[in-house]
Amino acid sequence: MVIIIISLLLFFSGLSIGNAAEKDVTLRVFIFAGQSNMVGSDSKVRDIKNFPPFLGLDKPQKNIKFSYLIGRENKTASNGWIDLQPVNNTVGPELSFARKVSQSVNDPIFLTGQVITQANDPSSTTINKATAIVENVLKFTEGSVQIIEIVLNQETISGTFVNGAEVTGIKNDDEDVTIGVTVSQCLSTAVITNNGNTLTVGDEATISGGAGAGARVQIQDISGAGVSEVIVNAVGQNFEEGDTLTFSSGTA
Repeated sequence: MVIIIISLLLFFSGLSIGNAAEKDVTLRVFIFAGQSNMVGSDSKVRDIKNFPPFLGLDKPQKNIKFSYLIGRENKTASNGWIDLQPVNNTVGPELSFARKVSQSVNDPIFLTGQVITQANDPSSTTINKATAIVENVLKFTEGSVQIIEIVLNQETISGTFVNGAEVTGIKNDDEDVTIGVTVSQCLSTAVITNNGNTLTVGDEATISGGAGAGARVQIQDISGAGVSEVIVNAVGQNFEEGDTLTFSSGTA
């Protein structure tokens, strides 16, 4: 599928226009009609930080391409397809609209039941081909960060998925759309090696150590004088199996 949005600008997500003609896929066109409002006149990129729903729109959207030619006598042109981004330091409606459409079309939830593949990277000694079938896709939010957990069918895993590598799969209701996600390792379970003596049931603490950051655990049970079980409240990212972690508010 190809998405084209026109607002004095032209951009698309997914396949190239050339591929659209060759594969005879669905073409969805969105037309924004207007003048100054359609190019975000009087808006400023620096103000994005004051409006949480628009955070990130000041940066290029690498999965969406657009080409533009703006102005009359003194025209501003992209000279070809580039990553969607603010033009002339203004924030037009195409930025948030395209991001929302792209997120809906490429939502990882549509990978459920599909095979995902991590391609072999000849330039890397660690990223080799890996495949698996997706059993389920879970979404939850930690603070302002949305976390997407892809549950794999353990019997179908072939190879090793590597932190930071990209995996792709075909959308389960549209074979013309390929969805890509980046592998990020996070804290799943914890084995207590030093149960400490300063914590109580219900305590929550940020943990430190290992290769990752951003994880929090909560004390679920205490046996004797030390911690015997914890709950992972925030998974964090970039942790590796075998990392030794410690509580920042006590010893465990």
